[in-house]
This record gives sequence, C-alpha cells and structure tokens, in this order.
Amino acid sequence: MQGLLNSEYWNSSILHQGTRESGMVNPDGGNMDVLTGRITREVYFDPSKLIGKDGKVLASTVDETKQAEMLYKPVKVVQELASEKIVLVRDEFDQVHRLTSEGLLTVKAEAKEGVPDILDLNDFSEMSLLESLRSRYARDEVYTFVGPILISINPYKWNHALYSESAMIHHHTQAKEHLAPHLFKVADASYVAFINDGSKLPANQSIIISGESGAGKTEAMKIIMQYLARITHYRVAATPDSTSDSLTGASAAILGAAASGTTAAAAPHLEVGELEKKVLSTNPFLESFGNAKTLMNDNSSRFGKYVKIQFGATGRIVGAEITNYLLEKTRIVRQAEGERNFHIFYQIIRGGDKDLLADLCLDEKDGTGAFRYLTHGHCTDIAGKSDADDFKVTMECMTAIGLDARLQRTMLELVAAVLHLGNVSFQDAGEGGSVPEPSTQRHLELAARFLNLDAGEMQKTFCSKQITTRKDETVVKPNDAAEAADKRDTLAKTVYSCVFNWLVRRLNMTIAADKCWGFMGVLDIYGFEAFEHNSFEQLLINFANETLQNQFNRHIFEMEQEDYEREGIDWSYVSFNDNQPCLALLDSRYYREAGAPEGEAAGGAVAATGGKTGASCLFNILDDVKSVGGGPRKADARFLSALHTTFAGKSEAYVRPRLHSDVCFGVKHYAGLVLYEVDGFVERNVENLHQNVRALALSSTDPLIRDDILLDVKLFEERSHRKKGGAGAGPGSAGRGGKGGGSRLREASLSSQFRSSLATLVETLDMTTPRYVRCVKPNHEKLSGHFDSKEILRQLRYAGMMEAIRIRQQGYALREPHSVMYKQFARLVPGCASLPDLVEKLSRMLNVDAREWQMGVSKVFMRKSMAEKLARLLELRVKFGAHTIQRAWTRLRRHRAAVRLQATIRKYQTRRRFLAFVRGLSAAQAMCRMRNARRAYLVGRRGVIQLQAHVRSFLCVQEYRRITNPYNKLEEDALLRLIIELEADAKTAEERKAFDECVAVAEKMKMVDCALTSVREAREPLPYTRKSLEEKVAEVESAIEDMSLRKNFVACSKLQIELQSLIELRRLMPTRQEVLNDIAALQTSIDEHFQCKKFKACDEVQLQVKVLELKFRDILNAKEPSAAEATGFRGRGDLEAAVKAAEEELMHLEAAKNFAACQKAQEEVNRLSGMRKLFPTSAEKEHEIEHLEAAI
Repeated sequence: MQGLLNSEYWNSSILHQGTRESGMVNPDGGNMDVLTGRITREVYFDPSKLIGKDGKVLASTVDETKQAEMLYKPVKVVQELASEKIVLVRDEFDQVHRLTSEGLLTVKAEAKEGVPDILDLNDFSEMSLLESLRSRYARDEVYTFVGPILISINPYKWNHALYSESAMIHHHTQAKEHLAPHLFKVADASYVAFINDGSKLPANQSIIISGESGAGKTEAMKIIMQYLARITHYRVAATPDSTSDSLTGASAAILGAAASGTTAAAAPHLEVGELEKKVLSTNPFLESFGNAKTLMNDNSSRFGKYVKIQFGATGRIVGAEITNYLLEKTRIVRQAEGERNFHIFYQIIRGGDKDLLADLCLDEKDGTGAFRYLTHGHCTDIAGKSDADDFKVTMECMTAIGLDARLQRTMLELVAAVLHLGNVSFQDAGEGGSVPEPSTQRHLELAARFLNLDAGEMQKTFCSKQITTRKDETVVKPNDAAEAADKRDTLAKTVYSCVFNWLVRRLNMTIAADKCWGFMGVLDIYGFEAFEHNSFEQLLINFANETLQNQFNRHIFEMEQEDYEREGIDWSYVSFNDNQPCLALLDSRYYREAGAPEGEAAGGAVAATGGKTGASCLFNILDDVKSVGGGPRKADARFLSALHTTFAGKSEAYVRPRLHSDVCFGVKHYAGLVLYEVDGFVERNVENLHQNVRALALSSTDPLIRDDILLDVKLFEERSHRKKGGAGAGPGSAGRGGKGGGSRLREASLSSQFRSSLATLVETLDMTTPRYVRCVKPNHEKLSGHFDSKEILRQLRYAGMMEAIRIRQQGYALREPHSVMYKQFARLVPGCASLPDLVEKLSRMLNVDAREWQMGVSKVFMRKSMAEKLARLLELRVKFGAHTIQRAWTRLRRHRAAVRLQATIRKYQTRRRFLAFVRGLSAAQAMCRMRNARRAYLVGRRGVIQLQAHVRSFLCVQEYRRITNPYNKLEEDALLRLIIELEADAKTAEERKAFDECVAVAEKMKMVDCALTSVREAREPLPYTRKSLEEKVAEVESAIEDMSLRKNFVACSKLQIELQSLIELRRLMPTRQEVLNDIAALQTSIDEHFQCKKFKACDEVQLQVKVLELKFRDILNAKEPSAAEATGFRGRGDLEAAVKAAEEELMHLEAAKNFAACQKAQEEVNRLSGMRKLFPTSAEKEHEIEHLEAAI
C-alpha cells in the first residue's frame, strides 16, 4: 500500500488520467473539486437514520407527508463528522439534517439520471431502484425494466402517441435493443419468442401482470391484447418495384426487424380481424360484470383472470380461453363507504330504455338510490364516467361474442333479480320466526318471477331452516329476521357469481378454438395485500402472490445461472434462498423433507403436483376444523389453537403474536409479516350454501337457468350427495389425507378449490416462458406527476422487487464490463498491461480469492464487499492526487494574479490617455455639428420670414379692398338692384361702343359681386329646410288648437309668437310656385300701373320682378316634380302593393269590428285608388286614346 502511494506514481499516472472539467469522478458517485480536493457527494435520505443533537435516534424531524416525499431522495452532504459518525446533509427544501453515517449509500450519477434497466446499475439496491424510477417518472417515462420485470407506474394521464398505431409498428419492426421499455416491447418479445424463429413447435409464453388496485393492471392487459391483436395482422404494402409478398403474421415477426430497406419504402398497415375483435370485446364485457369502484380505483378488477390467446401455425390469433379466479362475492350485498357495486347494476338502470326498465321493474324514481344493494357505500357515480354509454358498449360486446336476444334478456333478468332480492326486508313474527315486510313483498315476487321460482317457496326457504337429525329425520325451525336476511344475501351472491361464471363459459364457447398451435397467456392477478385488519380473503390473495413469487424466484435464479454460465463464472460459491418455508406452511404440496436439496422445492414439479400432500399445513387444518360441529366462533378458536400448537416455534414462517394471540396469527411472507384475524375463517372457507337454498335455486322452471347458468350450484349439490355416500370414512380421515369422505369434504372448501386452480395455473406457467409486469400506483390521490416514495417503495416490496435485489445481492451483485473495469482501476496498479494481470495483482494485494470476484468473458463479477474495498482504495488515491494538484494550482494561480495586476495597471494608464483624446475629439465634432446646424437654421429662418411677408401682403390687400369697397354696407336687395342697373349700363355702353365705360362698369360689377358674396356668407344658415319648416308649422298650429281647447291662453300666445317667426322664415325659403305667384302678382301690378299711365311705377315694379328672378334663380331653374313623383311611389306595382295592404288592413279591422278605424282605413284605400290615374297601365292608356279618338 505504501509503495503505491508515492509522488512518482501520481506525477506519472494520475495527472495523465484527465479530469472532467471542474471535478474528477469519485468512485462513490460524487464529484471532486480539483482546487480544494473536497468531494461533493450526495447520499440517499433515510428518515430512520435521523439523530438529534444529543446523539439519540429520532423518529423523524419532518412531518409524515414530507417524509414520504423525501424517502431515499438524494441530499447533499454538507459536512462529515468522522469522529462522531455523523453526516450533515441539506435537502431540497434547504433544511439541514443530522444522519448517522453508518449504512448511508452514495448516489451514483447513473441512478440519478435513471436507466432503462435497473440491473444495469453498478450499485443495485432498493434506494437506487427508487431513485431511478423517480427520475424517469419525472420525464414521463413510466416504464422501466428490472431484468425480466417491467415496472409500470400509473401516470394518471393518457399519452396517445405512446400507444398509437405508429408506436406499435415501431416496436414490431425496429431492433429491440434500441427500444425504450414499454408494454409493447414485452408483448413483442413474447410473440417473437413464441414463434421460436420459425421452428415447427411453439414456445408458449405467459405475461404475468400484478399490482395493487388502481395501479393500471386492467389497462396494461388491454394494451397488450390490443397490440397482439393488431400486430399479428401486420402488413407492409409492396412498392411498385418490389416483387416480394407482404409480410404477415409470423413472417412479419421474424423478418420485420431485418427488412429495414423494404420498410422504409413501404407503407405499413395494421388491421384487426373479426375474431380478434371478439377477443378484445371480452375486456369491456368482463369489466362491466367483474369490475367496481373502490377507494383506490374507479375501475378495479374484483377477480383474477388468465387469458390464453390461442394462435395457429401461421402466427395468427385463432381464439382465446379465459380462466377466472376468486370473484369478490361479498361486494354484491355490501360495499365499503365511498365504493360501488359492480358496474353492470348501474349501467342497466341508467342505460336501459324505458321499455326494458319497465319490464325489469327497475324504473324507480330514485334510480340507483332505490336499491339497497347499490347504496351501502353512499356512492353511485364515478367522475368522468357515463354508465349509460358503457351499457351500450356492454350490449354491443354481448352481440359481438354471440349472445342472442334471449340469452341477453335472461342475463339482464337475473341481474334485476339480484337487485330486487336486495330490497326484500324481514321483520320478526314472534316465536323466533320472521316474515317479509309487506312493503317489500313486491320485490320478493319480482325476484321469484325473474328466477322462475315459486314466490311462496322462496319466502319459506328464507324464513325457515331444515335440520336433519341422526335418525335422518327432518325438523323445520323458523329463522329470525337476521337469519332470513343472511339466506337472502346467500342466494343473491350465488345467483350473481353463477351468472358471472356462466358468462365466462359462454365467452370460452364463443371465442375458444378447438385446436391451436400454441398460446400466449396474460395473467391479471390481484397484488399482495396487507391491511390493518386482514381476513380469509387476504390470506388467499397473499397465498396466490406467494406462489407466483416462488415461480418468479425460480425464473430469476435460472436467469442468473444462465448469465454465470454464459460468462464462464463458477457459481458453486453462490447460494439462493427462496420462500419455500412460507409456502410449506400454507400448502402441504410445497413441503420438503429435511435434507432435501433446495432446488427440489423450487423445481416446479413439487410445487404443482408433488410434495407431501399429507403433511400438516394451514389450509389442511382449516379444512379439518370446518368439518367439526359447533358455532363459527368456537370453530375459529379451535382453528387458531391448532395453528399455535402445530407451527408455533416449529415453522420459521409462522409467528404467534405476543399480543392478541387468541384472535390472530402471523405469517412471514416474502413482502413482510402479515397478521390475520381468524374471525370468520372457518365459515368463509365453507361455501355456506344451505341445502334448502340449493334446492330452491335448482327448482327453477327455466332449463337454461337451472341446468346451465346455475351449473355451479348443481355440481355443488352433486358433491354433497357424494359426500353423504362416502361419509363412512369418518371425519378423522380428512386430517390424514385419505380418500374417504374427508377428502371429498376438503374438495368442497373454498381454499381447496382455490389451491387446485392455483396449482393448475402454476403448472401452466411452468410450461411457458414467463414475463413479468409489475404495475405500481404512484399515489393515493390519483394525481398525475406526484411520486409518493414511501407508497411506491411499499408496493415494490409487495411486488417482489426486493426479492430480485436479494437474489442479485446474494450472488455477484456488481458487474462491470472489461473496458470500464480496466479504465477505472488500472491506476491502482501502475504498469498492468491487461485486465487479468490487474485482477491477479489486486487479489494478492487485498488477499481475496474467487469467492469475492471473478472475471468472465465480457464482465467482471464482484460481490458488494469487494466493490467497496476497491472504491475505498481508489478514493484514497484520488484524495492524495487532489492535494498534489492543489499545490501546483496554487503556484499557478499566484503567477497569474501577478500578471493580471500588471496588465490592469497598464490598462488603466492607457485608458486614461485614450479617454482624454476621445474627449477632445468629441468637442471638435460638437463644434462642427453646431456650426453646420446654425447655418442651416439661419437659411431656413430667412425663407420663413420672406414667406410670412408675402402672405401678410396678400391678406392686407384683400382686407384693404374689402374696407374700401363702397358697396359693403348695402343689403342684398339693394345689391341685386345695383347689379341689374350695372348690367343695363354695360349693355348700353356696349351698344355705343364705349369700351372705357364698359371697363368702369365691370370694375363696379366686380366690387358689387364681392359685397353680395360677403353679405350671403355673413348670413346665418336657416335652421330648417322647407319640408321640415312646414312640418314644424303644422305642429305649432296643432298645439295652438289644442291649447285653445284647453283654454290655456298663455301658452297660446307663446305659440302664436313662434308661429309668426316660422311664417317669416317661409319668406326666406319660398317654393318655386310661390316665387312664380309673386312674379305673377307683380306683372299684374305692372299692367294696372300701365293702364293708369304710371310709367315710373311700372319701371319700379319691373325692377322688383328682375330682383326676384335674380334672387331666386336657383329655385326657378329647379325642375318641378310631377304629380306621380309627388306620391312617393316608383311605379304601378308599388302602388298596387300599397292598395292591397290597405285593403287587407281594412278587412282585418272589419273582422275585429273596429268600425272607428275602418273609416280611416277606407279613406286610405280610396286615396290610394285615386292615384291609379297617375300610373296608368298600357291597357288604360289605349282605352283613353280610343275614347279621345271617338270624341274627335
């Protein structure tokens, strides 16, 4: 070690390794400042490592919400107190926390950036997994691989481009190593592997989808099925110069990625065949009957299903087969607060037409609120969801899968029967008996009618029970109201579950193929559950997840072995632990004898069919206890006591709680410890279908209901008869696993049926190549973009991700390519020319062997402890080199500072001289600009002064001429007289050829015209036109008449004055006729004066006539409108239209008997009719001409 830490090495090696701009890469993931030598690194924030100033561990220094957000988030290290083993960190909220340094993991850059496959991380851990997922989720990259597992985080928003047809084609035709994680990638990889490179035998595949409610399992399954349905019909249209056929089915899957040239020139196309449409129609159909709204999910699947998509030899889909598991029947009769029943109930009521609802008697005013089974959760609506629209889709799917109108009607009647059963209530009738309440008797009769049962027998079955004595005598006892309601709920659950199973059978009959080449299975299964109160259903669900996790562990272990063998690694040093103890506790088929090799239990055959079936296990004990008489509580107590006695301290997977051990027990699952409350275990394990209820259900008169839909009840009844026939074996034989009645009894239990179906499922999965999709719910609020670290980490643990980490860490957890390994650690041993030489020397230096690390074909495999040793050694070397670089940098910085100081002084002096020169130059430029500007200003000023002088001179001449004009003070009439006289003088002078007099007269005429123009311009404009003046005069005259009638003489006098002023205005605006009348009157006056020999007066009046003609020249020259034009009509057509309108108005008034208005209307008709003469037609004109000719 000391020989390696010398300055010669650092001068020759480290300085030539290079740095990353401002810092060097720290092997622990931080960046080192080359100036200070300090490593700025980030660690994962772990609230469990928070400590106070007194050194005690704190539960938390942040609230629970922030703690959930901050869990395992990167935080910057502010200071490390090595002596106290304390690290000060600063979070993103700029708060400083104290953490213990023990166990803190450094954040690597690759984890912070997020990688497509988590197994590519060098430091693969729970924290790096969460950080990588967080980084990718922030970029809307919701899919991430963890080896063979695809993690899908629900984005709570739909990205159309991510699931478009072009995206499907891209994932199907491109090279798979270049594709980002996606559901399409998983489906396409399964399909290509299924085709098996064109071999004659298929390689059956399975895609296992799991996760919590609301994590997106149902949507993921639909996306995968839609991809397979379309991609198996993939076509590439041939180009005009191409002679090859289009690729379809298996050929497209095999050759699509290779034919990149053809793909670029062709038009890809996807289509869906009729059979594929039927297969896809099963999704919304099953969602209607098997999905419901829960607190965590608006469309939660309340059953598990395994869909076998069957393929033919051409790679096309030929059918599908569906297997369902564990329908949540308790939801039919009871829902939690804020949850709904199955969707189909609400769809019928809100989507059915009036006739259908009337026939099913579901047309209640309150709608869904009128049925008790739909109102337990006080939630009947889902935001953004239309039950009416979904009902249409459901009915279309029924038709698509081949259900005719009769089957559809029968199915809807049975659903309605369940609703009516829920509305039947019971009341105590004395002596421990009960009867239906009268108000609900109608619902009982309706339920019986739809089930084709006798209403009286149904009431009798609900309100009484039959007890068979040891002497095979039957005793009938009454049921109280609670027992009757329990039987009612039992029948409702039985009917609905039988309907659901019948629908699945019908689906399989419709879409399943008789023969198929191979299949691809898609499993949508409920995720691991651990609540505050866990019951029998949670044990079955967790057992299913435990079984699938065992299958997953075996698959991961096999992949690890393949990786080791491919790289040539000796994996005899590696051992793996599985969850076999937990499975052996629950199911005897997983029991392994002491000393048996671990691989046997994980081999699949033992789990599916082998094992020691007679060994004691939890479910066998549960089946034994239920066969013993006694009440449910006593049976549960005996079951719990048997568990404590059999497994406490003997099974490592069984836990007897310190508290409340009399009511619960614990099981160590792969995801953690879960405590189960035994209340109701025994009763729920038995399908509590009473004999008289079975007899009632099977008494239906409809063969379809009795023999087909209620087939499960019929088979249950047959098993009961067989059990009675083999009862001689005794109850004790059940515990010994014999073939007597106990065995048949065990087959009838719910747990045994579930284990058998699960074993069949595992056997099917083991015959396929599995692929895993783990759906994760990012938060409980269903918010897009919100990443709840604590909640996601819990789901990852429940999904088995930590098991994958554990399996990886039990082997060689870190794997580095040869080139990366040599480049990173060659500086530790200078002079090593090859990687094998480097590994050998480092092994001797650190005293390690092949147990710690091995070199494979392309990678170096290391255990985590070995990687930490190398990282620590490299850190010491880097720190030493940092100090050396720091000293050299300090000297260089001082030299640069001196040079910079000298340059600054020289720059200052030069700048002073330059600024002085600039100031002088600026002053000279300013003087030149001022001189030029002043010269331009003076030239312009002189021009303006000259212009002003010319204008003033012109104005003064005009004003002088106006002032010196002798005619300015004359009025308009005098000026007109003067113009007439001057015109006469001019004519006389012209006749006498006295041109000098003509010039003088013209000058006077010009002066008179100027004066006349000034007078007219100075006159105020008239406020009225002649038309408006006449209207105003008429208005004032009407007002005078009205005031005189009212005897308001004061107002009359004022109006009279106004009328006089208006009449005066008339004179200033005479009409043409008035002017002509005035001229005619003056002509008459001239004649009178002429007869009287008053020639002077004649001359005066003649002058007045000329003044009037000159004054009103414009009026006299204006054209007088004709009588037709004065009417306002453009022609005979307009007039006839007005006449017709007036006649219609008259007829309307006559019909209304408004005789006062009729008179005025008649006058208007007469007036308009009289105007017809002004607009004669051609016929009228010809008639008038003939009349005149006759007169001539």
